[in-house]
Amino acid sequence: MLADANKPQGLALLCDTYLQTSRDRLAENFSRLEKAKPGRRTSQAIHALGEETHNRERGCLVCDIIEDRTVRYLYTVVALWNSDTQFREELGQGKGFCLYHFNRLLSMAEMALESDQCNIFVRELAKIEQDNLARIQQDVYWMTQKYKSENRDKPWNGCEDAHKRTVSKIVGSCRSLDPTEKQK
Repeated sequence: MLADANKPQGLALLCDTYLQTSRDRLAENFSRLEKAKPGRRTSQAIHALGEETHNRERGCLVCDIIEDRTVRYLYTVVALWNSDTQFREELGQGKGFCLYHFNRLLSMAEMALESDQCNIFVRELAKIEQDNLARIQQDVYWMTQKYKSENRDKPWNGCEDAHKRTVSKIVGSCRSLDPTEKQK
């Protein structure tokens, strides 16, 4: 974002700190790579460097906070479904979830619900998801047809943004692809 916003000084300061810290943390690993004998020692040095770089990129404060909250939200959806009939009805009338979070909800249900309730939750959520995938597919199909000359004068039927909603459903975007639009 700093590069796109043409903020070279801020980006340079961040990069300088990041690179210095990375070089310090990786110095021992690079040394082991340089001194490693062919075979197992080289393989171990490669693995150690890979693990260190992986650990370096893991543990972002923002990502960790978002992940913790996401897990709480997933649990809350499952718990409310289990305890609140009005929530269950509202969820049943909703537009489902992106495929990524749909899968995570199913996994949370396995951990948070008894076997019988989990089975019911999974079946209900799967129906909601399938119905909404079909709805989005119909919308995006109509969008493709709308570009044909014979359909030029026919109404859009609310499908003008079907391509964006489809991407959000598939990819799991937590925000609209266009910041000026409301999330659908």
